[in-house]
Amino acid sequence: MNADQRILDSKSAILLSHKWLCYLLMPLELKNDKEAPHINNKYNTLCTSGLGIYYNEKFVDTLSESDLDFIMVHEVMHIGLLHCTNRFHYLLQDEGDREILDKATDYIVNDILVEAKLKIPEGGLYDIKYRGKTVDEVFWDIKNNAIKIPRPKMLGHLGEIKGTPEQIQEIITQIKQNLASSLTLAKMEGKLSENTINGLLNILAPKISWTTLLEEYMCSLFTMGDDPSWKRLSRRGIAQGIYLPSKKSSGLNKIIFCSDTSGSMDDQEIGISVSATFQALESIAWKECFWLWVDTETKKKIEIQDVNDLPKDIIGRGGTCFDATFKELESERPDVVIFFTDLEVTFPKEPSYPVVWITKSNHKAPFGKTIQIKEN
Repeated sequence: MNADQRILDSKSAILLSHKWLCYLLMPLELKNDKEAPHINNKYNTLCTSGLGIYYNEKFVDTLSESDLDFIMVHEVMHIGLLHCTNRFHYLLQDEGDREILDKATDYIVNDILVEAKLKIPEGGLYDIKYRGKTVDEVFWDIKNNAIKIPRPKMLGHLGEIKGTPEQIQEIITQIKQNLASSLTLAKMEGKLSENTINGLLNILAPKISWTTLLEEYMCSLFTMGDDPSWKRLSRRGIAQGIYLPSKKSSGLNKIIFCSDTSGSMDDQEIGISVSATFQALESIAWKECFWLWVDTETKKKIEIQDVNDLPKDIIGRGGTCFDATFKELESERPDVVIFFTDLEVTFPKEPSYPVVWITKSNHKAPFGKTIQIKEN
């Protein structure tokens, strides 16, 4: 039997034994990588572009039916968890980071599939210590501890969804809807535990416990409209075991995010701030948004026109004094300023606009709302 037929048979087997995956699997293109020259099948295994699954026929020929089914589901879950977007670009600073990221996302997906009672192929990346962790946390654990992980034979390269910002956002919204439908069916059929379902919902956006507080504070600044949106799931629906869109907010006019890039903030903390910003912008509607790198002054200011347009370079690394930046922002008339900092700073005079301080420090800022990042 040739590789093309084996892929089709695997798809049929998955739909019979794991019906809850139908919403994620059915829309996908399945194609031999020889017929898809635009796809980078970096490891000559199975890979995904976010819109399809592409396979190296020689690799498929080496797999048992069980291993092929697992790897197919594995690629489907990468798509469902939005691993095929540029939301993790800020992690890619050094040579070799791309492979570390591919391995980190594999750990996340394989843990979910093991939890769902699928048999992982020999050599697949799995470690119980990563259960419930985010991609960011696994990535930094591997990189910071210089963990040497042999490249598994099933490692697949994650391509990125291509298109205009509007097209990409439309695709992401559809994937979220498909995942929500899959989770509803999985719960009804008892295919996944409550913990697994909650984990899948959390992995849709960076799992940082304090982000809910940030999101709720930002949502409190405006009223909700009547249009349904899959950018946020309805909490009432979740409580009833059904995953539904929330009502879409009318939005904010201007949001300004500031990141303390002084020497007292390490790269991982700054990476967390970018990750949290992505989640916040996905959750609300907004007209204008700016990102500022700040130490003793504003080192760089960029406009964010789309959630996929977040910065990854770190500008600054000086001392910490926010006086100049806060004075500059008075003329901006922002709806809210959200500042990521360790609070090791002499605070400026309280401004006329709302300020939210996001910090790992146990201290509280003298004005504005302080939200503490709590370690899991």
